[in-house]
Parts: sequence; structure tokens; C-alpha cells
Amino acid sequence: MRPVCMLVLCAALIPAAHAPTWAQPLPQVRVPILASGITSVIQVVADARHLDQAHGFRFKVSPPYESLDAYYADFLKGQFDVEGGIVESYAIRFLRGAPIQLVSTLVGMGASVLVRDPSITTVGALRGRTIAAPITSGRYAFLRGLLLKYYGFDIEREAKVISVPNPAASVTFVLAGRADAALSWEPAVSAALIKAPSLRVLLDTRIDYRARTGRDLYQVVLAAQRETVRRDPTLLRRIVAAYRDAAEFMESAPEAAAGIVSQRLNLPAQTFLDGLRSRRVAFTVQPVTDAIVHRAILDELQILRDLNVVPAAVPDAFFARL
Repeated sequence: MRPVCMLVLCAALIPAAHAPTWAQPLPQVRVPILASGITSVIQVVADARHLDQAHGFRFKVSPPYESLDAYYADFLKGQFDVEGGIVESYAIRFLRGAPIQLVSTLVGMGASVLVRDPSITTVGALRGRTIAAPITSGRYAFLRGLLLKYYGFDIEREAKVISVPNPAASVTFVLAGRADAALSWEPAVSAALIKAPSLRVLLDTRIDYRARTGRDLYQVVLAAQRETVRRDPTLLRRIVAAYRDAAEFMESAPEAAAGIVSQRLNLPAQTFLDGLRSRRVAFTVQPVTDAIVHRAILDELQILRDLNVVPAAVPDAFFARL
């Protein structure tokens, strides 16, 4: 028999188990998405650029959630493998026994204090003023802790705080003359500044915190089911890599990213771009195994623990080891 025929015969006898791995069905990763919110931005960019498939899996994305409470609740019920959200929300739930772990950062951001009155030029000028804020949010708690720690200003004792349901509503109170300052965050901040140029940012917690500590503010993170981490840590590393590619694309090609975001979300391109350029928000994906990131998250949570927002220190088991 000729050598060529022998090669063909041998190839035909190779078992199907030796087929290339890319021919096998890709594992699915269940992930929820909010109708609005910064975590939705990184998700739609990852989806549009097929970064999941590039890293050997497929995102199975939920219909958009309108309710933040339902968004977190369904993740805690185990309906999703990973979820983006606020770091202290996961810390509190972990301390209550939820089988979840922190995997990586997603977004470096905090919240901004917006004012309209030209006489308010310093944080101290907020004493005795009325401030509209979503007081149930961790971003409000962090602002309160930051003002207390670095400015000696107890916002709840030395100012009047009005509770509002969301970051856009707080701005509405200022524009209507019902409050002197508003606590808000991206993309609501950039949207408000475009709509009402008389508004300005008095303080941004990310920018202020970075200037004082040299560390970023990682309030938006990626969490995973503990069983998902245990079962396939390699898959989790690929998920982090996909989000990292999305973040790097947004930072390196913001105009192209803005086009994707404006088509897939109710978020105008200019609003997205203004948030990035201001550095009030930066898409940065790093695993929590990074020593600097790990320390930064612990320090953030300590500020909230000092206010009894987070009931106790989180143990090392809160951080996934991939």
C-alpha cells in the first residue's frame, strides 16, 4: 500500500474523541443584565464583539431587569453564574451566608456631588444645605464615610439629606430648586451636565479618593456563584479575560464603543464619552487575586464598616482564588 493511502487510512481510524476542542459545544455562562446601569455597558460591548466566543464560552444573557432588588435576588437564588454589581452588596450578602465570591473588578467609579448655586465652591459650604441622595445606596454610604474621614463633615448631622429613589431623581431636585446639591453617578451625571450646563461637579468620590490614597475605587465588581468557581476556575479566568478585552476596547476606542452602547442601550454616545473623558468612570477589569486590588477593596469596605453599613470584616474566602 502506498504511503499516502496509509496516512488517509490512519486518519480515518482516529477516534472522534480526538477532534479539536473548538468543535465541541461551548459552555454557557448565565448572566443577568439591568435595563440601565454601568454593568450593562460592559456586557453589551462584550456581546457585540463576541468576546465570549473568542475565549471559548457563550454568554446566556437574561432579558433586562428593571428592578435592582430582583436582579440581586435571582442571582442569589442561583439562577445565574456571574453578575456585576456593587461590592458592599456582595460583602453583606456573603456575611449573611450567601454562597458567592468576588472574582474581579469591572469599573472604577464612585459618585458625584452636583451643585448649581455659584456660592457653593467647597465641600464645607454644604453645611446647613439640603442634599438630595439615594440614601439606600452604597455610594451614598461611601460619600458619607469619605466626608467624615477626610473633611470632618458629618453629612447627616450638619446638612439636611432628602431621600430620592435613584441618581437621576436627585438631579431633578436641584434643577427644581428643592435641593442645593445632588448625589448622582454615571451615566446620570454626564447626562445631567449635558442637559443643564449650569450644573457642575463639586466633588467626585473616585477622583478625590484616588488623589488622597493613590488607589482606585472599585465599587463595581464581578461576583460568581461559589459552586461555579469550584467547578471550573479555568472558565472563570476566561470570563474575566472576556470582560478585560471589553474594558480595554472601551478605553482604547471610546468612539467605537460609544456607537455600540448607543445602539444597544438607551444611552446617548456623548453621555458615555463624557463620563469616560472626565475620569469619573473607567472600565478596568482586574482579578481580586491582585494584591493591590485586594487591598483596595478591603480598605473601601473598612470605610463602610466604620459606619456599620457592612457588619463585619470579610474573610479571605470572600475572594475567589482562580
